[in-house]
Amino acid sequence: MEANKHRTGSVLVLGAVASEILPLVRRLVHPHRETTPFGTVWKGTLEGVRVAAAVTGIGKVNAAGAAVWLLERCRPRMVCVVGSAGAYPGAPLRIGDVLVASEVQAGDEGVWTSEGIRSMRAIGLALAHQEGLPVFGRFSLHQSPWYRWVRAVTPEGDLDTFRLRYGPLVTVGMVSGDERIALQRFSRYDAWAEDMEGSGVVQVCLHYGVPVLQCRGISNWAGTRDKARWRLEEALAHCHEVIQKWFQAGLPLESPENSIAVAGDDQA
Repeated sequence: MEANKHRTGSVLVLGAVASEILPLVRRLVHPHRETTPFGTVWKGTLEGVRVAAAVTGIGKVNAAGAAVWLLERCRPRMVCVVGSAGAYPGAPLRIGDVLVASEVQAGDEGVWTSEGIRSMRAIGLALAHQEGLPVFGRFSLHQSPWYRWVRAVTPEGDLDTFRLRYGPLVTVGMVSGDERIALQRFSRYDAWAEDMEGSGVVQVCLHYGVPVLQCRGISNWAGTRDKARWRLEEALAHCHEVIQKWFQAGLPLESPENSIAVAGDDQA
């Protein structure tokens, strides 16, 4: 696009495994590949924007470690987490849909008592602070100007063969192993889907003051471990179709509010 020809700044795109970022890598102009302690990074341009697309590895620790390493070296203007997720039964999602996270919860942090699981608020320890407000595990993205921009550019609704939804996501260390656990988590977190890396990246970006978006294709129902029933390639293709629309529309690299909005409270 001519309007994007002379844009400056960079975007860091993160996926847990190579298949989650390769659809974007294949569209990069003049790509080159680098090896890092956390995996492979591809660099190039897309719609006039410098892009670094990196594989973090599975789980919050790998994702957070890679995010720190890459934020220090790439100095991106924004971060976008892409990949797949499992939807909870009862959530307003279908296999093949795309979920852009309005909030990301840290699902494993807290205290586990005989009466149930409670958040970090119950033990008086915040995971992070933003503008003096403690964050106990519920990171809100919907107040970010980047979130508002992508929602305006790609409104919620039908996109040809799938639906685009905006809603809550929870990050867990152990994925749901059966439908009973998935239903418990759906009730507990009031989230629509689960992933394994999102909150780690969001928490790191919060500390660095770098805006972050998260876009996930729904590949399966959480609790369904039969991968023959998963539609991973379709989910990732739809996820990257949405990402491509953002770049084509001129994904903004500057904003007067260069921070992640954080919910100041959550349920204990």
